[in-house]
Amino acid sequence: MWSDPAFAELDSILNSADSSSITGLIDSLLSLTEGYSQLSLRLGYNSNITAATNTVDIKKFGISPGIAYYHKSGAYADLSTYWSNQYDPQLYLTVASVGYIAIPTAKWSILGEYAHYFYNVPDSIEGTGTTTNTPYTNNFYLSNFLDVGVVTFRLDYSFLFGAETANRFYPAIGLNLVKTNWIGMDRIRFFPSVGLLYGNETVVTTVPNYSTRLGAILLTRLGLPLFKDVTDKPWGILNYGITVPVSVSLKKWTFIATYVYNFPQPLPGEQLDVSHGGYISVSVNRYFRL
Repeated sequence: MWSDPAFAELDSILNSADSSSITGLIDSLLSLTEGYSQLSLRLGYNSNITAATNTVDIKKFGISPGIAYYHKSGAYADLSTYWSNQYDPQLYLTVASVGYIAIPTAKWSILGEYAHYFYNVPDSIEGTGTTTNTPYTNNFYLSNFLDVGVVTFRLDYSFLFGAETANRFYPAIGLNLVKTNWIGMDRIRFFPSVGLLYGNETVVTTVPNYSTRLGAILLTRLGLPLFKDVTDKPWGILNYGITVPVSVSLKKWTFIATYVYNFPQPLPGEQLDVSHGGYISVSVNRYFRL
């Protein structure tokens, strides 16, 4: 997606197997006081970022403040910004989203969301001769949760679009362990999960422009290129991920710590030097009853 590895965190935000912002959003919605709407102020921190289709091992950190409004009907609106000490400009992305969560049954919940990405990145990376590319500026997101005892089954779908389009499916299984009124805390929730990210992406591969040795000789003599770029959009597994979040609620505060470990996978024909890696995110949420 990005021409320069310095912007790989943007890949992570769009492609992560389990975005920490979604984890926080779902936990916030589940912790709403019944019958009341709320305003939430949030401050998040990220350590090293691992993109879903390409891992970049850069020692850096990011901060993500946000504000959200949750209506008692299940509708919500969220505005988040992303800042990193490794980027120029450091405030590189703002995401505005609106959504709705419905609970058809006691064990089944559905979350639908539309998000728009406002990028604040240069057209080119100074001194490198490369250009940045922002193919996705919008995202339609749908998530299903089915609780069977302490086990939660999850299936997400994202449709990314803008200059290009892409699809993402995320099936996962996890635990939902909740303890209330414990050692001074109103609620502590531990909900680890494992899942995989499946989808498609634009892949450009370089292939020979000839099929025989004679063809190569003729191309050389005519001054024509021996290789050509072929653009394809293959489907495949983008990532296997393990997510381990813990949330603690105390009065009008919620603290969420999440560890994510990714096993990124190249798509068919994609030439990527991928490796495994993870990151830690921490967020603090303050709620105001309306």
